[in-house]
Amino acid sequence: LIFVSCTVSNTALLSQEEPLIPHSGCEDKYFNYLISQDLKNSGDIASASEFLIKTIKCDPDSSILQLELALIYTQMEKEEKALGVLKEALKRDPGNVDALVMYGRIHHGLKNIEVAKFSYEEVVARDPKRKNIYIILGSIYMEEGDFKNAESVYDKLIVNFPDFHVGYFFLGKIHASQKKFEIAEKEFKKTLDLESELEEPKYELLEIYKETDRSDEAIEICQNI
Repeated sequence: LIFVSCTVSNTALLSQEEPLIPHSGCEDKYFNYLISQDLKNSGDIASASEFLIKTIKCDPDSSILQLELALIYTQMEKEEKALGVLKEALKRDPGNVDALVMYGRIHHGLKNIEVAKFSYEEVVARDPKRKNIYIILGSIYMEEGDFKNAESVYDKLIVNFPDFHVGYFFLGKIHASQKKFEIAEKEFKKTLDLESELEEPKYELLEIYKETDRSDEAIEICQNI
């Protein structure tokens, strides 16, 4: 009985006529994804993108796959294609912070500053713990001479990261540029309270003391540089 059972089982399996090569349909999306990863790891990102597109067609709601494809396009220096993918991702999920970050960074690199600023503002509004985005956004406003918005950004940074010295340092820079030396001095001293070995805040304080004819404080700072 055992031998008869095995014979019947093997015959039934053979009669199913399973293909040796996987189909190109959605039943093989995991196979296509694995191929895309293998091609990407081997450096063939162009071919990797083709298999990733096949995977996305079978799973169009996957933001992870779309972000990965957008990243591959940026590696291929096809920023417009990357932006197209990210737009589709954001249509499906406007609150996708990772997509917003990449969207902003690509536009930033393309010098589309207004779009980049809008994207970064959306990021920190939706996810206030994105520390690096505050720095990038604040630096854009400072480069434009928009100290009001820059100050607002760095104020939010220190609210969310009260022990992060960078926020205080840039607030000091903003106030110093506007000749608000008393406020700037407090910000630079707070920076040094958090990171006492930093040189930049000391030089900024030295400039303030020179501007305000405070030679004793200037000498003290010089001795600590």
